[in-house]
Amino acid sequence: MKIKRYILPIFLIVFTLNSTAQLEVDFKADTTIVCENVVVYFNDLSTSDTTITTWSWKFEEGTPATSNNQNPVVVYDTAGVYNVILTIVDANTTIDEIKTEYITVRKRPVAAFILGPAQDYFLTDTFSLSSFFYDFTSQSTLFDSYNYSYYWDFGDGAFVDSTSSLIYKFQNSGDYSVRFVINAGKECTDTADASVTVEDIKLVPNIFTPNGDGINDFLTIKTNGVHTYELFIFSRWGVIVHTISAKKITWDGHTSAGILIDPGVYYYHLSSAENGHSETGFIHVMR
Repeated sequence: MKIKRYILPIFLIVFTLNSTAQLEVDFKADTTIVCENVVVYFNDLSTSDTTITTWSWKFEEGTPATSNNQNPVVVYDTAGVYNVILTIVDANTTIDEIKTEYITVRKRPVAAFILGPAQDYFLTDTFSLSSFFYDFTSQSTLFDSYNYSYYWDFGDGAFVDSTSSLIYKFQNSGDYSVRFVINAGKECTDTADASVTVEDIKLVPNIFTPNGDGINDFLTIKTNGVHTYELFIFSRWGVIVHTISAKKITWDGHTSAGILIDPGVYYYHLSSAENGHSETGFIHVMR
């Protein structure tokens, strides 16, 4: 029966501990990465079983450097990394929270880029030219080694979140306005713009030697490999010798009936209903 004598005191101790007011301090900023002179909003998340009576904030280089508001607004005007301290008081307790290196303040980057047609060696397909492919390379001025994000608008309905440099394929010839955005944090962006003229270039050789020696045996017409072309080959008397319809055109010097043509001058008509291109020329066939 002696055990029962201790039940009530133990219960009273547990009850007393649980009934002590609980105070927890916490806070959050609307952003932890920001540009110089951009507003940061702090939100107090502290809780208490009683009533919190005092909030004391310290922001180091912020303006203001201190505040007694529950949810203060601060502006940092100097790049750097800063601690934030919040001390709160309720009816029973004083407690603080220190968030080390919580706010990163950055200088605004300066966006810039260079562009140009990608080199033909970029393509492994010998039938295709790279004139629809453009090389974009950031030349932006950066002031720190933290991460940046990049966004490209190519003016053709395509938007790319990507790295600072990339090769982009346009689907059609024409004039495009390209915008490049670099982002370093809240309201910490800069943009650069440029115009691009994409040409639907074609290369039609004027001589080939279909003699089976493995050298220049095929007439290969290089295009961008995007649009379908029709090629008509005519003899000097205007007779159609061969026709081809494809995105990538090559001819082995045989007629549509499979007969190897004689050496001489032949004429061609190359056109595409997809891009409206049409041209004529001549080809020397040699042995």
